[in-house]
Amino acid sequence: PPCRAPRDLVDTIIYAGMVVVETITIIYAQKHTSVAPPVNITLDMSVPDDAQLIDLTDLSSVASWADMALAEGKSYLGGMVETDNGDNVLGISSLLSTVLDDNGLMTFPLADQNHGFEAGGVKLLLVDVSLVGLDSFEVFDVLNTTDPNTFSNKIKLETIGVNLKMELSVGE
Repeated sequence: PPCRAPRDLVDTIIYAGMVVVETITIIYAQKHTSVAPPVNITLDMSVPDDAQLIDLTDLSSVASWADMALAEGKSYLGGMVETDNGDNVLGISSLLSTVLDDNGLMTFPLADQNHGFEAGGVKLLLVDVSLVGLDSFEVFDVLNTTDPNTFSNKIKLETIGVNLKMELSVGE
């Protein structure tokens, strides 16, 4: 005969399993927080001989105001600005904070899109995904030309993370 467990036992097993999964996820994330990104990333591209490439050291060939606009944008985004509460932060952090909620999160609701699965009367649904730390830039030095066809970027955040809000339900 099939084994029938009381609902309380099934609930306990499921919730204990979720705690184990979350603990493993936290341990895995902590082990990988000190992984440094590669210092140099080089992309090799095949460019046809007759291609007209933009000279990144002289953007005025594209538009007379392009060099000035790029310099002003880099200066604002990578420079210090004063916030409404008197703090000095990088311009990119100040700009991004205008689209973050009161907790500094950028949240993408997913409940209506039904991301999840159901198996054996247990339903796990991804409700929303939140990005953490988008207002914690420490370095934002981008689009520095190293030659006419190459630029480099330096970006450093104090904190970066992802929060997943999930819903677990057990059917009757």
